[in-house]
Amino acid sequence: MTDQSFIFEKKRQNLESLLLGRGPTLIAFSGGVDSSFLLTVAARIQPGSTVALMTVSSSTPPDDERQAIALAQNLGVQFLKIQHDELAIPQYAANPQNRCYFCKDSLYAICKREAQRLSLPWIADGVNVDDLNDYRPGLQAAKEYGIIHPLVEAGFTKADIRQESKKLGLPTWDRPASPCLSSRIPYGTRITSDMLAQIARGETYLKSLGLKEVRLRHHGDVA
Repeated sequence: MTDQSFIFEKKRQNLESLLLGRGPTLIAFSGGVDSSFLLTVAARIQPGSTVALMTVSSSTPPDDERQAIALAQNLGVQFLKIQHDELAIPQYAANPQNRCYFCKDSLYAICKREAQRLSLPWIADGVNVDDLNDYRPGLQAAKEYGIIHPLVEAGFTKADIRQESKKLGLPTWDRPASPCLSSRIPYGTRITSDMLAQIARGETYLKSLGLKEVRLRHHGDVA
């Protein structure tokens, strides 16, 4: 075993130990690279004790929802898909620089409600080590709700997650980052459902042309 292989094996073992040690967990699941990997590991070592929760709204990229549902079904985990309207939150719709805080605050409130209903003691997300070095206002909301970050605790970087996801045969291993559609609108511009629908349609069209990673920026009459 190479030194690198040993490091990966150690991280994986640490992650499994962390999840087993905590027991039944609700995972805030987006269908992206990180939360898909976390959910897969948790489902394999805690069958029947892992619940995936995904909120779906006008800001959710359509592909994210389809892929998330498919993975959850394949893993056989309980999957909660909850319709949510972030635009009903005035602070979010105003689109300030810390918009993501209000999104995550509402997400974790839903997670907390469902975790309590299902008697699940822990709520986890897919934050990784690299995320700690980015501007991520949502991390403050996670701290306020006591959300755990198993991938951070086990030392997983984004590159680690992609490599391990490939070993597990996950279709998300090389998937491009997929932030919410609201991120395509300049800060300070009020977000509307019509804008998000335009962006979704435009990106769907561009992907139909064979483009893999797409960001359609919305600037009024200009895309």
